[in-house]
Amino acid sequence: MTDCQTPYEGMSIEDVVEIVDRGYRMPRPVNCPYAMYEMMMKYWNKHSEHRPCFEYLENFF
Repeated sequence: MTDCQTPYEGMSIEDVVEIVDRGYRMPRPVNCPYAMYEMMMKYWNKHSEHRPCFEYLENFF
């Protein structure tokens, strides 16, 4: 989806952990379908109990 771009380029792992912990999520890549990005956002939920299970993901894809 990102054409092999490095996520969070130029940031240290500590900085990435901090911004993700504060709720930041990468924006939708240009070539990423909206439905796929919505699923990515669900899967990136901070609270694991709110993330889709494997069976749900398997059916979605």
